[in-house]
Amino acid sequence: MRVYRRGGRPHPASGSDHAPGARWVLFNPGGGYTYTDAAVLLGRWQVDSLEWEMSAAIQGDPARSTSGMDEGTLGFLDGGRLLTVLRGSNSGRTELPGYRWFAHSTDGGRQWTKPQPWTYEGGEPFFSPSSCSQLLSHSSGRLIWLLGGDSLHSLNVETLRFVVEVFFLIELFALHLALLIVFLVWLARHVVHEFIGLRAAMKEWHST
Repeated sequence: MRVYRRGGRPHPASGSDHAPGARWVLFNPGGGYTYTDAAVLLGRWQVDSLEWEMSAAIQGDPARSTSGMDEGTLGFLDGGRLLTVLRGSNSGRTELPGYRWFAHSTDGGRQWTKPQPWTYEGGEPFFSPSSCSQLLSHSSGRLIWLLGGDSLHSLNVETLRFVVEVFFLIELFALHLALLIVFLVWLARHVVHEFIGLRAAMKEWHST
């Protein structure tokens, strides 16, 4: 885990609160399977122990993500900024788009901007499954974002058409290859049969 300023160690976290006035019922304003707020734990070494400080909650909009914000991943940006990419969900409300969400911090992870949909560079949103993801730091200084789950929905029509055509060509090639193998096997057997017959005929001719 990367150390951030004065030995601090940020770590993503999330949790659910109790519903108002209900001790054994979790707060769930989105109506999804569960509802959580994200946060970041900031750890600092104190002699022989690691003390943790909780950041302000990174709260989603239950009208846009029925599960809130969950399973964040952290990345370090220029100027000491932190980036978190978060999982949301449209569970129970499939009319909502499936987004990935992100937020920034400029004070070491204590306060965060309001989560916004994760988009392409031009600002166009894309489909994201409700699955875990990971930000990795590359030696070039760039961040690499890895997304798990079924991401085929995020492909555009042209890309899907290309994928289908590639699979069709592979299937066609495999079919032709199988036919070629069958032909070569038949040809080899035919040649061997003709050779055996010719050899037998030559033996009979020499014996006479």
